[in-house]
Amino acid sequence: MTGPSLTRRAFLQTSAAAAATGLCTSHIARAGVPSRGANERLRVGLIGAGDRGTFLLERFLDISRLHNAQLVAVCDLWSRRREQAVHMVQERTGKRPAPFRNTDELFSSGGLDAVIIATPDFAHAHQCVEAVQAGLDVYVETPLAHTLEEAELARRACLDCGRVVQMGTDNRSRAVQIAAAEYVRSGAFGSVREVEIGRHVHDPRHWRRDALVATLRESDTDWRRYQLNQPARPFDPRRYLEFRLFWPYSSGLPGQWLSHHIDTVAHVAGESCPIRCVASGSVGYWHDGRENVDAFTAWFEYASGLKVRYSARHANAAGGAFARFFSEQEMLDLHAGTISSLPSRSALNTKDTSEHLDVALRPLPRQTEACHLGNWLDCIRTRKSVRAGIEAGYAHSVAVAMAVRALHSGRSITYDPVSRRITEALTRT
Repeated sequence: MTGPSLTRRAFLQTSAAAAATGLCTSHIARAGVPSRGANERLRVGLIGAGDRGTFLLERFLDISRLHNAQLVAVCDLWSRRREQAVHMVQERTGKRPAPFRNTDELFSSGGLDAVIIATPDFAHAHQCVEAVQAGLDVYVETPLAHTLEEAELARRACLDCGRVVQMGTDNRSRAVQIAAAEYVRSGAFGSVREVEIGRHVHDPRHWRRDALVATLRESDTDWRRYQLNQPARPFDPRRYLEFRLFWPYSSGLPGQWLSHHIDTVAHVAGESCPIRCVASGSVGYWHDGRENVDAFTAWFEYASGLKVRYSARHANAAGGAFARFFSEQEMLDLHAGTISSLPSRSALNTKDTSEHLDVALRPLPRQTEACHLGNWLDCIRTRKSVRAGIEAGYAHSVAVAMAVRALHSGRSITYDPVSRRITEALTRT
């Protein structure tokens, strides 16, 4: 991570200049990056050892021997989390990874092939750019970005540096989703016309970390460096540990959940970026000082004519998680793993018929992340395309950026795939 005086504008200008000149410290052209043999151990570092980072670390350690990979470095601003992650690795592998206080120290140390980035949302794009320009392959958690400018800079840097970059949209490694995408691509389903997708929970403590917040002291971390390119403000342990509740550290429901679900739409339906979005939401339930909404709905339209309705809430679990794809005659229920033939107008009394997708393996949730990390490690060796590359990350970031802007402005938002620009309607919707 760059110095504490870095402003948002400076980050955008510096990253744009580096991307424009193809400034990668590895100085390796895309075609010239060598594959790595199976006997060559991959040296991986973890950036961000919080809740998600620790979860990914556990999954990495589950498969590291299979992929001849080793976690050799842990980087976190908070001494407590840094030490806990180091201890976990040592307990499970017998080898102690090197601890680093920040990414300046990590990237200048050498001895790394790749990094896993699991820091707060607003830092993902910046640290991804830093990592690929340092010559490293990257696994970066979602969202890649919640602004279009940062998504574009990260996309350009990754393409110019020719690194293997996997987005954390791990549903692309779920067997049932892979089977669904293959079924749609076969043409048997017909054109996807509409999608209903979302997630509902009842959890007032979701993304709250009360006990942990009480233990964090400014002297134990680097608050100025944590803020990166965000406006400077006094130390706030809630914005540090509960960043998902506060803008602009996170957009909350759009960045955390929509990023995954809209990527599922893109993967199964074969789409890229939406071209139109309207959204609404509010803090309607949990009045605990949070700034990001606890109920959110968005509607997207794609150039193909596909319509997507997305909803998420923290206050009522009715409906749970769902993903339903509709063509003219069929419904594909991704969570049930079924395809249903819908009755036609001329046969309204005909019973619906359903059959299960032909899926050889349905990974449990923890296995999905391991499969996704494994795909990344395999592609580091072969230099083949990962399941969720930088273009997929850019596409979900476009959707998130549109939804956030629609939510905050109350206006209809459009995206032009030619100019790669977002604009908003002059009047509120």
